[in-house]
Amino acid sequence: MKLDIKTLVLLFLLLPVQLPGLENNVQAQSSTLMHMAQGELQKRGLKEKEVRTRLLERGIDPDNIAPADYPRYQSQVIAILDELEAEKKSTAQPIQINVGTNPAQAVASEAGSNTLIDDGIELPETTPAEAAAEAAQRVVQAAAAEKEAQEASSGRIRRIYGHSLFTDQSLDVFRTTDGAQAPDSYILGPGDEIHISIFGDSQTDIQQRIAVDGSIQPSGSSKIFLKGLSLTQARSAISNNLGKSYRFRPDQLAVTIVTARTIMVNIFGETRLSGSFSLSALNSAFNALAAAGGPTEIGSVRRIELIRDKSKRVMDVYEFMQNPGKRFEFELQNNDILYVPVAQKLVSIDGAVKRPMSYEMLDNEDLQSLIRYAGGLNMDAYPEFLQIQRYEQGEEKLYEYKLNEVLAGKTKVALMDGDLVRVKSISKPMESYVEIEGSVYYPGRYDLTSNTTLSKLLQTAVPGFRAKTDFLLLERLRPDNTREVLTLAFPGHEGAADFSLQERDHIRILDLATYSDVGTLSVQGHVRQPFERSMALGDRLTVDQAIEMAGGLRTGHYPIAYIFRHNLLNPVEVEYIRLELDSAAHVALQPGDQLNIYDKSSYTDVDQISVLGAVRKPFSRNFAFTDRLSVKEAIETAGGLQPSVYPIAYIFRRNLLNPVETEYIRIELEQAQNIALQPGDQLRIYDNSTYTNIGEIRVAGAVKKPGSYTFDTSMSLQDLLVNAGGFNVGAAFNRVEIFRQILSPVEPVKMDLITIEVDSSYQLVKPVHFSLQPYDVVVVRMTPEFNTGRVVELNGQVKYPGPYVLENNKTTLRDVIKQAGGLLNDANPYGAQMIRTYNKRGFISINLKKTMNSGSKVNHNPILFEGDVINIRRTENVVVLLENGTRMAQYSETPENYQIKNVVYQGPKSARWYIHKFAGGFQKNANKNSVTVTHANNQMEATKHFWFFRDYPTVQPGSTITLQMDPEKIRKEAEPKEKVDLESTLSRSLATLTSTLSLILLLQRL
Repeated sequence: MKLDIKTLVLLFLLLPVQLPGLENNVQAQSSTLMHMAQGELQKRGLKEKEVRTRLLERGIDPDNIAPADYPRYQSQVIAILDELEAEKKSTAQPIQINVGTNPAQAVASEAGSNTLIDDGIELPETTPAEAAAEAAQRVVQAAAAEKEAQEASSGRIRRIYGHSLFTDQSLDVFRTTDGAQAPDSYILGPGDEIHISIFGDSQTDIQQRIAVDGSIQPSGSSKIFLKGLSLTQARSAISNNLGKSYRFRPDQLAVTIVTARTIMVNIFGETRLSGSFSLSALNSAFNALAAAGGPTEIGSVRRIELIRDKSKRVMDVYEFMQNPGKRFEFELQNNDILYVPVAQKLVSIDGAVKRPMSYEMLDNEDLQSLIRYAGGLNMDAYPEFLQIQRYEQGEEKLYEYKLNEVLAGKTKVALMDGDLVRVKSISKPMESYVEIEGSVYYPGRYDLTSNTTLSKLLQTAVPGFRAKTDFLLLERLRPDNTREVLTLAFPGHEGAADFSLQERDHIRILDLATYSDVGTLSVQGHVRQPFERSMALGDRLTVDQAIEMAGGLRTGHYPIAYIFRHNLLNPVEVEYIRLELDSAAHVALQPGDQLNIYDKSSYTDVDQISVLGAVRKPFSRNFAFTDRLSVKEAIETAGGLQPSVYPIAYIFRRNLLNPVETEYIRIELEQAQNIALQPGDQLRIYDNSTYTNIGEIRVAGAVKKPGSYTFDTSMSLQDLLVNAGGFNVGAAFNRVEIFRQILSPVEPVKMDLITIEVDSSYQLVKPVHFSLQPYDVVVVRMTPEFNTGRVVELNGQVKYPGPYVLENNKTTLRDVIKQAGGLLNDANPYGAQMIRTYNKRGFISINLKKTMNSGSKVNHNPILFEGDVINIRRTENVVVLLENGTRMAQYSETPENYQIKNVVYQGPKSARWYIHKFAGGFQKNANKNSVTVTHANNQMEATKHFWFFRDYPTVQPGSTITLQMDPEKIRKEAEPKEKVDLESTLSRSLATLTSTLSLILLLQRL
């Protein structure tokens, strides 16, 4: 198992706090170890990289040390860490500050420390013990939170109230440097470092650590004994003592704790972590329990014991949760013991309470106390009922009480361990009400006791102005859940008696509109404001009035309109009435009519005239069939012709009576200005460039801006090369090639190659005269074998490893190794590899011995490419044998540990020799032809065989020997063999022999 450097360093240190099972379960607690290691490195002011570097320099590889070997390296690693820490301190510049300076920038000379305070203050880093406690707390809190989430998702009951205080990060572990958080009740002791600041008529800053005898002694003052005093008492003692030497008022003295002392606290019992914890004295007993992860699922939160010498105090988490100031009453001293017993009386409460959970109850607490811990009752709690489910004398029983009597204290209910208390919610629906709806201003439910009669209810709900006031409907619910409907005279009418209401009566006030016969009259079409209105069946509206209500007729209306008249007694029947608008102004419209006024354009035959192409503003417009537009007028409407216009245009004329027929009319624009265009015509004007073949010239190769250019006789080769940005570095000035196509309208295209030489200003040298032609392709070639420094990397066992530039395209590996000073004595000739990025080749095996002896040949001497990386390994005189197919496991005392065997190289022997010498030989079913040797350079050699002879490969340093089992032999050996029937076999053999002799005798007679 490999561990991070932080974890490894931590395991070598003798920390005062160890997590349970740390030695046996390193991997499981790796997260905790990482936090602890981080704290240790910070404390020493070291970084992981420098520690790793120093370890490697001393021959310690932290990534390859087994956990069992940690003790062997412990003293060495601690010495290295101490050495690095000392070097850090020796190079640091000490800060000298005189007493009497600004309190925010000074420390007392008596402190003998370089520690700064306040602004720019450098305080001691977190101690390893504190880092361990914080890390353990985070791990336990995360695990507890995950478990609680799983329990919540599965619906299982339920956490004990108070446990979450230690797992939801409500309590943190204070560090020794958290001096500002020390309460006034904090008890001082040896090891506490305090800071005294006087800022009155006299000004000074003093920082001292309380000595073993419990005192401090500022310069020019007698000893001040502070051990056992609270911070408040210490301020008074210091003020009285220093008041003899300094002038200040009581409010001009500040005493704070810079660094709190470290104490050892022992935590046992039902806690998630137990053991001895080294913590800051700033922590109360509650914070120490948080460092241990808090109580387990069965741990008590009401009877936690704080043991000091022979005295014992009981801590109650419920008291602390109701009064957080209680925690300062449980300060810690060195060697205090915290013991968490098993919870004795757990009671659960469910139902209509604010915090349904499990609670730990004390012997003197009853049901009323439980309800108080649960946050009290919900608003819908049923006051007449409360139930307790209890296991008693081997059976389950239910006990029931009146909740209101329990709350009033009239009934005292003792609780037992395992009780489940249920508080019911009110589920009885509201019944004492009446309901009203319909044409009233305030519909809804009303209290029956305040609205016992119908008149009182109507007075409260206020009928609307459209209410039907001759009668109303009342729905009454019978006991069998059926409804009775009553029609009642409206209160206030003559002869209408007031009606008494019952529970859940439902009154409906009807709307007059419900009983009115209405129809819809609408005006649609070519009017300014089409509308649709409801009208009584007896109402009438003239056409003129209807048009005025619609905002009047729009310009271009058609003179004929239609009325669609629906038969209101039979709406599926429709009558269509034709009107002439000018003479039908007084025609009466009735409900159900729909007046449709049409657009005159709907009755006009139109089509488009379009002008497209080389004009400034192409357009398409609608024209009536009788309209005409001259070509001149159409061109002017299109903004005029573009300068590049082609003189010939075309009119595409569709036959309006048969639109699939199209006539094509050719016109000359200068002579056809007065030709008339008609609807359906499309005038297409073309651009002159459409009919012009100019051609282009392309330039490519070793130029900065390859591309294409439009051909013109004014462009020379020099102009083209200048526009292409000129030549790239390495371009061949004597090798500018022009590929020219010889075009013929009847003959096949021919290609001609012209080679030109230019000077540094790109002027012609040879030939002196040359002109470009359309479709020429100009290619500038590179100087042969030119390169800008193609680099390879040579690593490993050469005298001067690093990057090397290839001289030419034929530079070989042997050439580069010679440039690097040759191979070192320990270079492995069979352990070199080359990685080639060109074409993503990857690893290439190399035999350096043959490479260096190749001379000018390239058989074993690869030509190098840019980007090649060559790694030459150190000679490792070890040979690796894999167990498969050998008898290695048969002769091993612990065969399960010998799947691979490493042996010292014995010289260039055959693989068979090594197998017999070190692996016990071949197994019975081994495939000897499969013996393969893989050298350190990944080159593989297989066994060669001819007839019954085998030529096993030769083993070199760093080689690996492998072979396979023969599946055919294994299969045949596994097949069951048939038993031979000797008698039947002899009978068949004798019969065969007799037949053969008979045949021989017969042939002799012939």
